[in-house]
Amino acid sequence: MSAMWSERHRPKLLSECVLEHLDDYSRNFLQEAVTASQLINVLLHGPPGTGKSTIARILCDKDRFSVNSFNGSLFEKSDVDKLQGMVATCSVYLNQRCILIDEQALRAVIEGASDCAWICTANELRKVIPPLLSRIILIDCSYATLQRREAHFAGIMRRCREILAAESVKITEAELRHVVELNYPDVRQTINALQFRSGNLIAA
Repeated sequence: MSAMWSERHRPKLLSECVLEHLDDYSRNFLQEAVTASQLINVLLHGPPGTGKSTIARILCDKDRFSVNSFNGSLFEKSDVDKLQGMVATCSVYLNQRCILIDEQALRAVIEGASDCAWICTANELRKVIPPLLSRIILIDCSYATLQRREAHFAGIMRRCREILAAESVKITEAELRHVVELNYPDVRQTINALQFRSGNLIAA
């Protein structure tokens, strides 16, 4: 099978992301963060398909930081021990260490690692303990408010047009709108649905 479009066309730049569902403060913060020489602790939260992991990867730029990534849903005690050893030492190139934890965050290790930036994602904010929330900047990637829905919808349409052009696939604007409406607001599922409709699921 060919690669899924949602992975093949995962944004590498913040400008490629659909951010219209975020509030102005969050968008401005992210735009400043992607060029900053130092990061602060960030937790991106919201339902699946809203861009949390993509934004987290962009923030953790390996050209600027020493990045270590973990899948929080598979965390074990050995991983905690590994993290504690990691944050106790400087990176090889003496640049800031950035720890990316997808779907999980660890309060005790964060407290003892002032020289590290922690970039975390979580589907449900209610599952993150309050002591951790007070030690991290929250970016709400939840579904757009009614006031932002039209702009968010237009942002998803824009991103889909870019992907269709890159794949040399042509569909009508009406067809595209129909697919986005059926899958809104899940961007990843929208892109997967477009690939399914285009017939580009099976490698030649």
